[in-house]
Amino acid sequence: MRTTVHYITNIAPLYRKNLWNRLLHNKDIDIKFFFGKGKSGIKEIDTTDEEYKNYQSSFFELKNYWFKSKILVWQSKVIANSFSQKPDLTILLGEFAVLSNWILALIYKVRRIPLVIYGHGMYGNEKGVKALLRKLYLKTADAHLVYENHAKNVMIQSGFNAKDIYVFYNSLDYDTQIKQRNELLTETKKSKDFFEDKSRPVVVFIGRLTEEKKLHYLIEISKRLEHDTPINLLFIGKGPVMESLKNKAKNDLKDKSYHFYGACYDESELGELLFNSDLCISPGNVGLTAIHALTYGTPVATHSNIFEQGPEVEAIQEGDTGFFFEQHNLEDLAQKTKEWINHSSINREAIRKKCFNIIETRYNPDNQLKIFKRLLAEQIKPES
Repeated sequence: MRTTVHYITNIAPLYRKNLWNRLLHNKDIDIKFFFGKGKSGIKEIDTTDEEYKNYQSSFFELKNYWFKSKILVWQSKVIANSFSQKPDLTILLGEFAVLSNWILALIYKVRRIPLVIYGHGMYGNEKGVKALLRKLYLKTADAHLVYENHAKNVMIQSGFNAKDIYVFYNSLDYDTQIKQRNELLTETKKSKDFFEDKSRPVVVFIGRLTEEKKLHYLIEISKRLEHDTPINLLFIGKGPVMESLKNKAKNDLKDKSYHFYGACYDESELGELLFNSDLCISPGNVGLTAIHALTYGTPVATHSNIFEQGPEVEAIQEGDTGFFFEQHNLEDLAQKTKEWINHSSINREAIRKKCFNIIETRYNPDNQLKIFKRLLAEQIKPES
């Protein structure tokens, strides 16, 4: 008999498509997804697409209610559904601000439906009322899916049972990216026509160009390294600080030693740009950018303040798949970038393989499915 699972979440993000497909196609799992529309601009799965024509009964659209278009506070229809159906297990979003989830958690407790909360868990820097509410909400669950080991360790220290916390990691469009990567591995490395000196190592950033990313740091270190370890800078993306970055680069850097590629959503282009870069630096913080770069064998650098990082920062293994620098310390970033470039130029292929390995062992939908099936086996108790 198939295990029935209800997965109630905020939206259907496109980057989770591979994982959702694995769950939909698995013969042992009967999963139903409940979700609404987003406000942040994150690309979403088109569940009306031809590939889902046989799975329409697995998708239930909710109406989301947002506070200031940023914080999800309520979802319609889920309360009624919690009474009309009884799945073997339910998954809820790990955000305590969703008031409807508190009611759902109580209903599942009364109806003896195992509840799993999926999210960041605890960060370790929560304080006051926020810390209390987060812990109370998480305590309503029978088990937890979290993105990182750090969250699991913090929760254990806060009194949660280690055996009920599953580190689920995260993944992107793994199938497309691996196909693209394999093609790139068999091709001759292509030249970067937008750089004058193609012998220089390329430092790349990919993502929204925003103030909090501290992207001016990249221009500053490039200026400092020009005399002894010159680099080419590549910015992929657009955002509110693009023009100020362009002006700074024009004033501070050698012409054609930097390039603003702009926004790009074509994975074949993105894969080639990342694969042919030597280092990805995200000076402010890093999230799924790290997974994207590492998938193509490009090591990642970011700051070491774990409390201001995305969970994917754990994919960076010091000296193997990248490095950390002291937050807000330009001198430290410049020095460590110089050391990394001099080191990696000798061991580039070995580093590339280490980047591949961390993705293939953790950050992919096949590993996530394996963890998910273990959770089902351990958390669903046979009726007596």
